[in-house]
Amino acid sequence: MSPESESSAGVADAAIRSLLLSVSRWTLSAEDWDQVGILVVRLRAALAAGNPAAVDGAATDLARAAVAYARRFGGDQDPQGRPAPPPVRQLVNVLIHELGGVAPDADDLDDARTREDASPTWATGGDGPAARSAEGMASTRGERRLHVLPLFTRGRIAFAATDPDRGGEDDVDEVALDGMRIVRRTMGPSSVDVLLIVGAAGGDGDVVAATLGPEEKGIAYLMPLWRDPGGNLVGGLELPTRAARVGMSVSFPFPASSLTDDDIPAIGRSCSVTTRSGRNAWRAIARSRPDDAVRAAIAEGLR
Repeated sequence: MSPESESSAGVADAAIRSLLLSVSRWTLSAEDWDQVGILVVRLRAALAAGNPAAVDGAATDLARAAVAYARRFGGDQDPQGRPAPPPVRQLVNVLIHELGGVAPDADDLDDARTREDASPTWATGGDGPAARSAEGMASTRGERRLHVLPLFTRGRIAFAATDPDRGGEDDVDEVALDGMRIVRRTMGPSSVDVLLIVGAAGGDGDVVAATLGPEEKGIAYLMPLWRDPGGNLVGGLELPTRAARVGMSVSFPFPASSLTDDDIPAIGRSCSVTTRSGRNAWRAIARSRPDDAVRAAIAEGLR
């Protein structure tokens, strides 16, 4: 590495350390800490992979979160909030230490060194460390284990959407899950739009299983994937709900060829809430299948 590159890396590390030190002083709600924890896990994975672009992206997203909290609370302290939960605090302190800084709580460093699963389980689906390669994600294809996402709280979002002074900055919620991005957006008082950006985690002809519903009362859905105009692999649906807090779990993509008769109820309800592109993706799945009950369920659901 050239002296210039080393100098740039040092400046970047110092900026990230400063950001992480500010995170360690935040007080937020449990839902907000869930979001911050996922961003910190992304940052750790990017640093471990030595990917400068991913590090910059994760750090930028964390900085944007800081700006959003400052706008909402007039600072980084939610009057109703609490300090970082232990998994987030531990991960922040480990990163500060690894970037050459002095961690606010040194005890966390010894704890992290003795634990294989130092990453928060909500950010990994219970798998342990969050940093997984594209090959690791590909190995999950065919599995349908659901990964629980933080609750999508629509109360403040609905308020922001109708308050001209807020500018609607809180009307979109985004969660990262091992290479996938899940964007949830309120679409008025009676529906929530869900968009998946899958990336290297999936392939053409894949489907993502999900449960969505008020709080943890999820209903099973299936989201077929398609290519957007930019060639990105995406999926989505529009969930009819008036719930203030929407729970969601998602699987990693798996081949649509593995759909069985057990999936017929979910196919029917999913066809009724998918997008136009989603309907076309369901038609492509039907064309690729033999004349079976799953194909018939897709045809019936698209009527």
